Amino acid sequence: MTATTYTATRQIGNTPANVFYMFTHEQSWREWFCDSAWAQQREEGRLLLNWQRPLWRDLFVLARFAKWDAGKRVEMEWEANLDPSRGSVVINIAPTDGGSSVTVTHTFPDGVTDESVTRQKTLWENGLENLQSVLETGIDLRLARAPMLGVVVGALDEPTQKRLGLPDRDGALLVDTIEGLGARAAGLVGGDVIFALDDKPLNPTFGVFDFMANKKAGDTVKVDYYRGGEKRSATMTLSPRIMVDVPAGAKDLAVRLREVYEEMESQLDEALAGVSEAVASMAAPDGGWSVKEILAHLVLGERDQQYFIAQHLSDDVAANAVLNQDARVRALVSTHSTLAEMRAEVSRAYQETVAYVENFPDGFVSRRSSHWALGQGLLQGGYHLQDHFAQIKALSPAPVS
Repeated sequence: MTATTYTATRQIGNTPANVFYMFTHEQSWREWFCDSAWAQQREEGRLLLNWQRPLWRDLFVLARFAKWDAGKRVEMEWEANLDPSRGSVVINIAPTDGGSSVTVTHTFPDGVTDESVTRQKTLWENGLENLQSVLETGIDLRLARAPMLGVVVGALDEPTQKRLGLPDRDGALLVDTIEGLGARAAGLVGGDVIFALDDKPLNPTFGVFDFMANKKAGDTVKVDYYRGGEKRSATMTLSPRIMVDVPAGAKDLAVRLREVYEEMESQLDEALAGVSEAVASMAAPDGGWSVKEILAHLVLGERDQQYFIAQHLSDDVAANAVLNQDARVRALVSTHSTLAEMRAEVSRAYQETVAYVENFPDGFVSRRSSHWALGQGLLQGGYHLQDHFAQIKALSPAPVS
């Protein structure tokens, strides 16, 4: 029986060493091919690839690095869960005048289904296009091509459900909508709760991201939502994803990031204007965080951001963020008892992140992919903070006239 084989070649404008890195390190696999990966980064090491995106959610791959020649070749035993047995994948990398030529040869096992072959061929086709993009520009096409509703979504907990008069907790609570994007243009505002998109109800097993998986910018979508307990409908045009230009060098990125933080700190000081020590220590009326605890959350979030950066540099991304643990937030407040101390700690955390970025290793920056991905998140960090600035203002007493 003739084996089923898929072969594809791609010309990539980056060095063979960096191309090889993308096939042998777990963080790099995430940046162009899959959603999560775990790897023993050595010959005879294991590799596990998973997908969370709706189109691929039922697929995972177990592989083994059978043999490799640094910068030149990777041989893997490869078995997708859709396959009847183990096949193989061989990656050959050759230097060219403009960078590297990459050839992937995937030999499927006997008895493989047409469905499995088709799906994995599509993964390689999309993946190699994305590999070229991330190594030449840093841009992850999976992110760049995804449309946006233009909303900031919050937790729809039981107290919020009761306060808004909702029949259940299914749906997406809008904390805010983003200027210039589809949701705001359609008239949606913070406090609205989207309960269906194109007549498909949102629930714990089918959310906004599941719906958006098959959509593109420019598509029109019917939106059903609650406002003040009243059902409403609107037609929304999905927006292209907001992308920022990420400077190619670490020092230039640090300069841009410093400007972003300076603007955020200016807004933070505006929110804190007139807040006394006593007010800063009071819990929110709904039992939520005090002003000091919100500041502690910002500090811990920045520390987690630095940890996330460290994981990118060492190819091991943390599975869970812990910045929202009440005990952790209150522990930080307990060691920074005054509002001034807590505010200064926020500033120090920002300064430390900027310095961290400024010292990215040249080799890390040259691969472009992680540098670009981190830059996108860092330079657009203000959306999250706007909500907290509004919380602080809400906790502050009205000025006396």
